[in-house]
Amino acid sequence: MCITIIIYITIYIIIYIIIIIIIYIIIIIIFIIIIITIIISVIYIIFIIIIIIIIIIIIIIIIIIIIIIIYIIIIIFLSSSSSSSSGLCT
Repeated sequence: MCITIIIYITIYIIIYIIIIIIIYIIIIIIFIIIIITIIISVIYIIFIIIIIIIIIIIIIIIIIIIIIIIYIIIIIFLSSSSSSSSGLCT
């Protein structure tokens, strides 16, 4: 009788330990999944911010190039008009 009680108690303890280990493993897996998703989302946000910064820089460079081209065209127009007008005056 005493031996069967000891066997039942050890089986109960083993089952309890196995259940606790399974619960801990599930909790660890859930935390790992949460950490991985957080890391992926942070990387995604950083990637989007970098793309936005690159697009802004490209737009600024295009605007600067357009302004320089307009400035050069204005200078060429003014110099050609002033030389032609001075040619008319003489």
